[in-house]
Amino acid sequence: MKRLIYTSNINPDFPLTGLVQIMEQAVRANKIHGVTGLLIFTSLNFAQWLEGEDHVVDRLYANIIKDVRHSQCTKREDTPIAQRHWPRWAMNLGLLVNRDTPFVGKDPAQRVNLNSDSQSIESLHTRFFEAAKQLPSLQVSFHSSGTRPL
Repeated sequence: MKRLIYTSNINPDFPLTGLVQIMEQAVRANKIHGVTGLLIFTSLNFAQWLEGEDHVVDRLYANIIKDVRHSQCTKREDTPIAQRHWPRWAMNLGLLVNRDTPFVGKDPAQRVNLNSDSQSIESLHTRFFEAAKQLPSLQVSFHSSGTRPL
């Protein structure tokens, strides 16, 4: 089993309403293939944490990098794991806002660049955990079972 984390830049023509379609497709497919994880986004980027059997996650990532809804897909972590961090989420979705810069009247998510080379994997992990804390209202829509994550 492995964990794969990637970041990418959102296509500027991608409507945010398209996230619902992404999530519905991901939950359906991931349940079938035993993939779990979390997708976070800003107004600029996606970052996705995938967990599952090596060959399944590799095949999924190969398809993800071909998706025209984003570009500059960068694999940030690809590592074996003994257990899943998100075992009950076929996929979940979190909006990430910038915790580093005070809000000054513009969209705070625009100042978070998840695809930046300066983002360490530890920093990305922290951002996933921060986004996950904000998810109670979304768990009903995208949660893979009726229980809450660990």
